[in-house]
Amino acid sequence: MVAVVCAAVFVLAARGADDRVVVLAVARPVQAGQVVGRADLSEVDLGGGRVPGVVPASQVAQVVGRVAVVPLVPGALLAPGQVGEAAGFPPIGRSLVAVLVKDGSAPSGLAAGQRVAVLSGPMQGVGRTDPPPVGSGTSGLVVEVRAAEQGSGGAVVVTLLVDASQGPGVAVLADPRLIVLAPQPEGVPR
Repeated sequence: MVAVVCAAVFVLAARGADDRVVVLAVARPVQAGQVVGRADLSEVDLGGGRVPGVVPASQVAQVVGRVAVVPLVPGALLAPGQVGEAAGFPPIGRSLVAVLVKDGSAPSGLAAGQRVAVLSGPMQGVGRTDPPPVGSGTSGLVVEVRAAEQGSGGAVVVTLLVDASQGPGVAVLADPRLIVLAPQPEGVPR
């Protein structure tokens, strides 16, 4: 009886091992246009056999030394179209804009991949009465969050992907405020 149970366990374990696949994942942030190095990648063991849309770990040599077409975010599985010969980012009709966000003007834990609304903070300058250049209708995708220079009082520099028409207005905000928005289900207009 023990031999039968052991044999059954062995067969199940062997069959499970055949259904596993090792794929590449992003180990650390890589900006679009940056060359992907081996240290930028990790391997993830997935169950379920062949997984479409991801790069098998056996193809690591075809990835290392190529250019990140889009920003690569740690923890994400690597897709074949994310590496190539040249950056394809930002996409047509979009702009990358960096804004200095003061401490307390964005939620703690703000991270790449989050969708945010961009709001104007208090108006700057004496006697300004013109309306803020950007209102609650402006939203963007956080591409990067990094600490600002020392002495900036906890401020961070946030790089946003926004519609190209909104880029100039976001770029001139003196005191932007960011609100994290709920993810949108597929097919819902953004």
